[in-house]
Amino acid sequence: MTRKHYRMIAEDIRHSITMADSNAATDAISRLARDMAASFKRDNSSFRFDTFYAACGLNEWGNV
Repeated sequence: MTRKHYRMIAEDIRHSITMADSNAATDAISRLARDMAASFKRDNSSFRFDTFYAACGLNEWGNV
């Protein structure tokens, strides 16, 4: 995957978090973002968690 793909996914995650209607939903979305970030890191050693989380609207640990 490329940076372009990571950015598109992060935008979708950010949008989903803003549209979530409960804490359980935002927790599930942030958990999904963390799982995806771990997969991205395995695929690309240059992948940066902090940059991805920030683009998703999450803190440096991947939480809302």
